[in-house]
Amino acid sequence: AEGYNFGVCRCPSEDDKKNYEIGRLYLAGPKMGGCGCKQGDGKEEKVLIGEYEYLQADEGKGHLFQDVASNSNAEVAMSDKDLYPALKKLIADHLNEEDKSTLERITDTQVSMLEEELMKQEPSFLRKIFSHERYIPHPTLNNKGLHLLRCLLAEKVADSRRRKRGYHKHPDYETFMKDGILAKNFSELSSEDIQGIMAMVSGFDMNELPPIRWVDRPVKHLAGDAQYQMHVDTFHAAYKIWIYMNETTIDQGPLNFVRGSHRNTPGKLEWLYRMTVPPATHVLKEPSIRLNVDETALGFEPRTVMTTAAKTFVIADTSAFHARGMAEPGTIRYAMRIEGPYDGGLPRKNPFFE
Repeated sequence: AEGYNFGVCRCPSEDDKKNYEIGRLYLAGPKMGGCGCKQGDGKEEKVLIGEYEYLQADEGKGHLFQDVASNSNAEVAMSDKDLYPALKKLIADHLNEEDKSTLERITDTQVSMLEEELMKQEPSFLRKIFSHERYIPHPTLNNKGLHLLRCLLAEKVADSRRRKRGYHKHPDYETFMKDGILAKNFSELSSEDIQGIMAMVSGFDMNELPPIRWVDRPVKHLAGDAQYQMHVDTFHAAYKIWIYMNETTIDQGPLNFVRGSHRNTPGKLEWLYRMTVPPATHVLKEPSIRLNVDETALGFEPRTVMTTAAKTFVIADTSAFHARGMAEPGTIRYAMRIEGPYDGGLPRKNPFFE
């Protein structure tokens, strides 16, 4: 359809709420953020807002059962023979002795031994390591720390990317690096201010940022919504943005966020290890890993309930623990999101390249 770009989504069937209909996810235009489903033979399309699950948010990329939720737009442009030295260099450049000691304590495997095992893998497997895939199943390598290695490397590359571009001089840098979230008065921000914040948190060049166009994205609360459980979106930093033009109160189910949990602390890495060693049934089913313990047990402060004043701009790294706050079914929480195919946030570049 002219003026529209589509992903793939699914919405509850009108006849049986336990079943789903496949629909098209509007990625641009006036219906952006809605899931259009034709429910039943001959019925007109119904566009749902906030009452659906998205399955694919890239235009025609991947297929329905691949891990497309990380929305990466970058492939590994490297020859097979170059993959091996590139991975060795990535580890050498970005892991310090403290990182290696932490990994070795958790996994009971030396990083050098894990690296040696990785060098024996086929090029196709190394391409997965360098990709945005949120979890890479393997019968032995995750026991030796593969998932943790990818988490740490992605974090260190993002840190390096910010510093190389001088973003550590931004006035909000220290707060964001400590908390993983910023809340600012939207009425006091110019477009240039917003671009500066987006560049600082992501480490992107200015020309890599999306155009600033805001669209309404109300969220309707549903009973038993999986988003009510604390989770991480993916293994690498991912940035989402909200503008709350009206006051957000506790009864609207505001964003819940665990400050500082965007960092791969020893407590978080230990938990990730427990969740990702085989059989890792939960992670294979849903790579946005759900938190199954209290966040304070991992060394974090209790979650922050992000009630906000009117005209508040929020940007957060959703590799941190976060959740939708509880509210009565049918409650609508209003927000504006940035337009584009990235679930209301910034593009997700390959996390291993600066």
